[in-house]
Amino acid sequence: MVDVIAYRGIWRSSHEQNEFLAFLQAFDRGVGVEIDVRDLAGEIVVSSDPPAAGALALQKVFALYKGCNSSVTLVLNVHSCGLQRHVAHMIQEFDIRNYFIIDVGVPDALGYLSHGLIVYTRHSDCETAPSLYEESQGVWLDELRGPWITSQTIASHIVAGKPVYITSPELRGRPHLPVWEHIKAALSSTSGESKRNGNIGLRTEFPDEAKGYFGKK
Repeated sequence: MVDVIAYRGIWRSSHEQNEFLAFLQAFDRGVGVEIDVRDLAGEIVVSSDPPAAGALALQKVFALYKGCNSSVTLVLNVHSCGLQRHVAHMIQEFDIRNYFIIDVGVPDALGYLSHGLIVYTRHSDCETAPSLYEESQGVWLDELRGPWITSQTIASHIVAGKPVYITSPELRGRPHLPVWEHIKAALSSTSGESKRNGNIGLRTEFPDEAKGYFGKK
């Protein structure tokens, strides 16, 4: 089935994104989350924009996650460079196991990999040859400029043994159902062995709709 990832938590207004309550609501509903990670004055915080004083500490989100006794997926979108050691320490401290890191540059990705962390490479219409494909544990699919993802694109990574997570097009201001249909087609076309070797996930602003569309993971 499809692993639904709530983009910056479950929220109604944009100012609620990346807030403690948005993550709590996602965990309570059994939905994974994407978390924007930056640093501020020596602390690792949650913020999509350059952070200001009072930004939510990543440590509080990890503590919430563990307190909810949750096993859903955490996607760490790390916007700042050079945080490998700090992120690795926090993941170890809270024993976070079901996670992966996205959208880091190649030098930073090498650092995360050297710390034994789980990194997904990005495959997009602008990055047709994903960097560090063999070393990365999975693939992040994105349509940055326009539609290009097909069921064959998704299935090719699954057959290669790579979990594949897709950015839902509403995040790029486009209708989401065409890509959701491709995901369903990929699920139908891949063999049972390939499905066991790789997962399919969806990063979306519509987690409740996605759970209904694909069925609960």
